[in-house]
Amino acid sequence: IIVCALFMGIATSMNSVGQLISTLGNFNSIPLIQQQYLMLIDGWGNYWQRAFISGVVYAVLLWFTGGWWYEVRLRFCKAKEVDLDDARRLYVMQEFVCSAPFVIMGVLQFFMYANYAQVLQSKTIWISIALFFVIWSCWTSYMAATTAYQLSKIKAMLFFLLLPMAFYIAVFIFQLQQFDTMQDILNSALREQMLLINP
Repeated sequence: IIVCALFMGIATSMNSVGQLISTLGNFNSIPLIQQQYLMLIDGWGNYWQRAFISGVVYAVLLWFTGGWWYEVRLRFCKAKEVDLDDARRLYVMQEFVCSAPFVIMGVLQFFMYANYAQVLQSKTIWISIALFFVIWSCWTSYMAATTAYQLSKIKAMLFFLLLPMAFYIAVFIFQLQQFDTMQDILNSALREQMLLINP
């Protein structure tokens, strides 16, 4: 369970890097913040250091908050005698279905690209692969919940399968729409960094 939770936290941390880069445009007038953001993607050392350190923090936060939300959904679906720790374990295990492949993709990217900036330049295929595993984790979550507890089938399908899938697909579409904008922001920030280095 601890290993699964760590994978979940590291995957969440890795995913947050792209979100950080998308906010670079908000800091055009603050070169120090831009430089710190760009350090994350300019070399793998800073990227993985952040992924592991903040991943531990994310793992703890998600164990408590995500596990609690999983329990709430179980109770809403008419589950009886739900143990919070059991709900947390179910949550972490179903998250492992998508977090483990996400971390493995990160390791593959480490060998395939010189830095994370290059990954961001070709991220569409990686987002598509990640979406497959996220949807698979929704199915796993539904199967785990309905196997471990007697639930209202309709509510379980709604709250453990359909709504989570709809949410992740909406996020996927949003990320694709933001992808070109993020690339422009990244390229602009990299050009500005080069001008600072070589005025």
